[in-house]
Amino acid sequence: MKHEFQGQKAYKKLYFEFISNFNRYKKYFKDFSDFCGKIFSILLIVYIILLFIEQFFKNPFKQFFNLNVVFTMLIISGSFYVISIKEKEIEWQEYEIKRNDILFIILLGIIGSVLIWIRTKEYGPISYYISIVSGFFIIILLYYVLKGE
Repeated sequence: MKHEFQGQKAYKKLYFEFISNFNRYKKYFKDFSDFCGKIFSILLIVYIILLFIEQFFKNPFKQFFNLNVVFTMLIISGSFYVISIKEKEIEWQEYEIKRNDILFIILLGIIGSVLIWIRTKEYGPISYYISIVSGFFIIILLYYVLKGE
C-alpha cells in the first residue's frame, strides 16, 4: 500500500510539473503551430503548381528537382500543424449557399472532369464515363463540404 501511495504522489508531482511547464511554453507551442500552418500552406501551393507543370509539360525539371521531396515536406509540415496545439476552436457558422456558389461548384466539377479525361483519354471510351462520374463526385463532395455536412 505504501508503494502505491508513493507512486500516486510521484505521478501527481510529475503531472503538476508537466502542466506548469506546459503553461510556461504555451506561447511557443502556438507560435510553432502558426509557423507550421504557414509552411504547410506555402508548400501545398508550391506542390500543386509543380504537379500541374509536371503533368502538362512532360516534367521539364525532373533532372534538377524531385517532386517527392516537396511532397514529403508537405506531409511532415501538415502533420506537425495538425498535432500542434490550437489556442481556440473554430466555431461552425451557418452559411447560406447562393447561386454563385452553385455555379462555381459546377464549374470546378467540369474543370475536374476535363482534367481527369485528359489523363485517361488513352483508355478509350471508358475515359468518358470515368471523367463524368468523377465530375459528379467532385460536384457532390464540394456541395456537401460547403453545406457543412
